[in-house]
Amino acid sequence: MPFRLKLIKSPRFLAGIELIAIFSVWSVTVWGAWRLTGASVWTVAGFSVLYGIILGSVLIRRPGWKNSGFRFDNFWPALIQVGIPTVLSLILFVTVGWFSGLQLRPFTAARVIERLFSGVLQEAFFLGYMFYRWNTLIQNPIGAVIANAFTFSLIHLPHLPFVILTALGGLFLGAPFLKSRKFFVIGIAHGFFSLIILPMIISGGFIKSAVIGPPELAPLAKKIVQRWRPGNQIGVGPHDVSLRHFGLRFRFRVLKIGNRHNDDRSNREKVQKFLTAEGRVFCAISKSDYYRYVDSDLRKDTVILGKSHVWKRSLTFNKEWLQRLFFGEGDIPVLAAFRVPVLLVSNKPDKN
Repeated sequence: MPFRLKLIKSPRFLAGIELIAIFSVWSVTVWGAWRLTGASVWTVAGFSVLYGIILGSVLIRRPGWKNSGFRFDNFWPALIQVGIPTVLSLILFVTVGWFSGLQLRPFTAARVIERLFSGVLQEAFFLGYMFYRWNTLIQNPIGAVIANAFTFSLIHLPHLPFVILTALGGLFLGAPFLKSRKFFVIGIAHGFFSLIILPMIISGGFIKSAVIGPPELAPLAKKIVQRWRPGNQIGVGPHDVSLRHFGLRFRFRVLKIGNRHNDDRSNREKVQKFLTAEGRVFCAISKSDYYRYVDSDLRKDTVILGKSHVWKRSLTFNKEWLQRLFFGEGDIPVLAAFRVPVLLVSNKPDKN
């Protein structure tokens, strides 16, 4: 067999090409489409290509569940092996954090299930898939754990403290995988770490955000910064939009207008009072809230400076969601079920 053909068919070469393709598509999608267009068709198309590469790789290689680490044989020894250092680490951190003034966030059963499911899902990808691609390329399990932890940390850019934290977490959780080769129990440990430790670190101000990827409303934030003058006010809300969507800390105060727990009458009064202020105001508000709370006469006196979308943080599977999924309801079908249109509204037009 010619050398070139033999090289192309080698597992190491294919693993390298696969990793390059994954990182390239991720970068273009997240730092290109997502950053420039938000929750758009281009972003969805990029993620679809990414998932297609991963699915295609799995179907071609057919590694099998057990070979990927999704194993339940010898489950209890693996659970003890991973569980003991996890519990000890959590007790130590919570104790030190409590004496340092860090707050332990209360959690519900739903949040526990969400965090555990997320932890298992993330480790299924990074340990059940990425680790083996790195190991095939490097042919060194320890090196593969380090590369995998580095990959995991880079996903959390641009927040550097969060990148460092997740790199350490990737190493801590990757080490026992070398012996157990079971990502399921490590995913459970991951879930408890994100449930308990991460909120405490955020409460202490060590990291500003745990949001992955660029902020969805960065273009709208840029418009506000360009137009803002002393005496202006900025508000967000009542539903679906928050300060974290801007991805930056403004030099000026941002008001929360209304609240998702308030009734419509209270939210309508707060929104209309804000938009009828004497000075200039900027309001990032969901499109549905804008037409629900702002009377038609008042809408004539407001100007829309920009439009964007944010991903829904929670989904309600009901008739309305199905209508958005299949018919769009003023947005693109399918996408309408997973994103929220957002308007940047002002009570005064730009001056020429």
